[in-house]
Amino acid sequence: MAYYSGQFEKIAVILSTGWTGTMALAHYFDASYDQVKALHEPKPSRRLRLASNRYLYGQLSKSNLAQQLIRSQRRLFRDISEPFYIESNGFLHGFLDVFDDVFGQL
Repeated sequence: MAYYSGQFEKIAVILSTGWTGTMALAHYFDASYDQVKALHEPKPSRRLRLASNRYLYGQLSKSNLAQQLIRSQRRLFRDISEPFYIESNGFLHGFLDVFDDVFGQL
Protein backbone atom coordinates (compact mmCIF):
# COMPACT_ATOMS: atom_id res chain seq x y z
CA MET A 1 0.00 0.00 0.00
CA ALA A 2 1.24 3.48 -0.84
CA TYR A 3 2.52 5.56 2.06
CA TYR A 4 0.26 8.58 1.47
CA SER A 5 -2.66 6.58 0.05
CA GLY A 6 -5.96 7.91 1.35
CA GLN A 7 -4.69 11.29 2.55
CA PHE A 8 -5.88 13.05 -0.58
CA GLU A 9 -8.75 12.29 -2.91
CA LYS A 10 -6.39 12.95 -5.82
CA ILE A 11 -2.78 14.00 -6.29
CA ALA A 12 -1.31 15.36 -9.50
CA VAL A 13 2.35 16.09 -10.13
CA ILE A 14 3.43 18.32 -13.02
CA LEU A 15 6.99 17.68 -14.15
CA SER A 16 8.47 20.38 -16.34
CA THR A 17 11.57 22.47 -16.65
CA GLY A 18 9.50 25.39 -17.95
CA TRP A 19 9.62 27.28 -14.67
CA THR A 20 7.27 30.14 -15.59
CA GLY A 21 4.56 27.79 -16.86
CA THR A 22 4.71 25.53 -13.82
CA MET A 23 4.55 28.54 -11.49
CA ALA A 24 1.51 29.84 -13.36
CA LEU A 25 -0.25 26.46 -13.23
CA ALA A 26 0.27 26.10 -9.49
CA HIS A 27 -0.90 29.66 -8.85
CA TYR A 28 -3.98 29.25 -11.07
CA PHE A 29 -5.18 25.99 -9.51
CA ASP A 30 -4.47 27.14 -5.95
CA ALA A 31 -6.29 30.47 -6.43
CA SER A 32 -9.20 29.14 -8.50
CA TYR A 33 -10.45 26.11 -6.56
CA ASP A 34 -11.26 25.95 -2.84
CA GLN A 35 -10.76 22.18 -2.69
CA VAL A 36 -7.31 22.31 -4.29
CA LYS A 37 -3.92 23.00 -2.77
CA ALA A 38 -1.43 23.60 -5.56
CA LEU A 39 2.22 24.42 -4.94
CA HIS A 40 5.23 25.15 -7.09
CA GLU A 41 8.47 23.55 -5.89
CA PRO A 42 7.64 23.49 -2.17
CA LYS A 43 10.60 23.28 0.19
CA PRO A 44 12.79 21.22 0.35
CA SER A 45 12.41 20.54 -3.40
CA ARG A 46 15.86 21.68 -4.46
CA ARG A 47 17.44 18.93 -2.36
CA LEU A 48 15.30 16.38 -4.19
CA ARG A 49 16.98 17.29 -7.48
CA LEU A 50 20.15 15.64 -6.16
CA ALA A 51 18.26 12.48 -5.23
CA SER A 52 16.61 12.44 -8.68
CA ASN A 53 19.98 12.58 -10.37
CA ARG A 54 21.59 10.01 -8.08
CA TYR A 55 18.74 7.55 -8.75
CA LEU A 56 18.89 8.07 -12.51
CA TYR A 57 22.66 7.42 -12.46
CA GLY A 58 22.16 4.21 -10.46
CA GLN A 59 23.71 5.60 -7.27
CA LEU A 60 20.53 5.43 -5.16
CA SER A 61 18.09 2.53 -4.77
CA LYS A 62 14.41 2.83 -5.54
CA SER A 63 13.47 2.23 -1.90
CA ASN A 64 15.89 4.91 -0.67
CA LEU A 65 14.50 7.33 -3.24
CA ALA A 66 10.94 6.65 -2.06
CA GLN A 67 11.98 7.20 1.56
CA GLN A 68 13.53 10.56 0.69
CA LEU A 69 10.28 11.68 -0.95
CA ILE A 70 8.18 10.49 2.00
CA ARG A 71 10.39 12.32 4.49
CA SER A 72 10.44 15.51 2.42
CA GLN A 73 6.65 15.61 2.07
CA ARG A 74 5.73 14.61 5.64
CA ARG A 75 5.77 18.10 7.19
CA LEU A 76 4.23 19.70 4.11
CA PHE A 77 1.31 17.27 3.93
CA ARG A 78 0.58 17.58 7.64
CA ASP A 79 -0.58 21.17 7.06
CA ILE A 80 -2.75 20.54 3.98
CA SER A 81 -6.45 19.95 4.53
CA GLU A 82 -7.72 20.24 0.94
CA PRO A 83 -8.70 16.92 -0.69
CA PHE A 84 -6.86 17.65 -3.97
CA TYR A 85 -3.14 18.30 -4.12
CA ILE A 86 -1.20 19.49 -7.18
CA GLU A 87 2.53 19.99 -7.18
CA SER A 88 4.43 21.44 -10.12
CA ASN A 89 8.03 20.50 -9.62
CA GLY A 90 10.70 19.80 -12.20
CA PHE A 91 13.07 18.60 -9.48
CA LEU A 92 11.05 15.38 -9.17
CA HIS A 93 12.10 14.13 -12.61
CA GLY A 94 13.84 11.07 -11.16
CA PHE A 95 10.97 10.12 -8.87
CA LEU A 96 8.58 8.82 -11.55
CA ASP A 97 9.34 5.21 -10.61
CA VAL A 98 8.30 5.72 -6.97
CA PHE A 99 5.18 7.89 -7.29
CA ASP A 100 2.82 4.90 -7.08
CA ASP A 101 4.70 3.54 -4.03
CA VAL A 102 4.52 6.89 -2.25
CA PHE A 103 1.21 8.41 -3.35
CA GLY A 104 -0.81 5.53 -4.74
CA GLN A 105 -2.02 5.60 -8.30
CA LEU A 106 -1.93 9.19 -9.57
